[in-house]
Amino acid sequence: MKTPRPLAPQPVALAISGGGARSFYQVGALQALEDAGFTFQALAGTSSGAILAALLAAGHSGREVQRLLREGHPPGWFDLTLGQGLIQPTGQQEWLESVLPQTFEQLPYPLIVPTTDIQTGEEVTFTEGPLVPAIMASSAFTGAVFPPCCGGRWLTDGGLVNEVPADLARRISDLPVIALDATAPLLALNFPDPDERKGGLLGLASTGSPSLPEILLQAFTITQGHLTERRLQDAAPEWLVDFDPLRDLQLQHLDQLDRGVEIGYGFMQDFIDRHLLASPAQ
Repeated sequence: MKTPRPLAPQPVALAISGGGARSFYQVGALQALEDAGFTFQALAGTSSGAILAALLAAGHSGREVQRLLREGHPPGWFDLTLGQGLIQPTGQQEWLESVLPQTFEQLPYPLIVPTTDIQTGEEVTFTEGPLVPAIMASSAFTGAVFPPCCGGRWLTDGGLVNEVPADLARRISDLPVIALDATAPLLALNFPDPDERKGGLLGLASTGSPSLPEILLQAFTITQGHLTERRLQDAAPEWLVDFDPLRDLQLQHLDQLDRGVEIGYGFMQDFIDRHLLASPAQ
């Protein structure tokens, strides 16, 4: 990836990745960028990043986003279900409907949200029409949430095809693009001595080996990472802020909002200090 070029505080287009609870880092980054003088005039967001992008596009500041999330209580968004999917994001949908307008057209700033057609594998993007259904589709974590039907298509997590949608930010704006990537890092998988490995059910139950879900998640992360790298090379955002070095939060740590925001703010502030170009007025 190219070296970030110096940017002066200015209006920018923002691309926000998914990452589950790791998106709390991004909330802190938003606040640091705003404190440095940047404003967000066009938004693209995937999965949990679609939630943040929609709140910004609705006119909320980074600190207001943190307050709204705290009041919304993300740990209570999901219910276990014996029906379709492992969890039902009923609480998430109700909260989104309470804090966002009904349509894209009612947003003060342009927003684009990618999803994945689970039947065809196509990327399906939304810039108009009903807002919350598009966000729910983009954030429908594959394998856990049953793909919702939106616009006559069965859609799922936008991160399958476009985890860091910098190219979509360029599609809707000519402004410099800042991309925030809070994608989950690779797991530290520990395998036993090959001579001691057990096969069959004993192997699956071995406490010294990664579980099958861990291996599947690792495979997904590897595939997603290679696709994301290629798309970012084409999109060439002016700033790509990669939160990979931060390992305090994992996808499921939805009760760690304020901690994640604090860590993300400091991480973004360090990035800004290295790459900020002083504005002519300074």
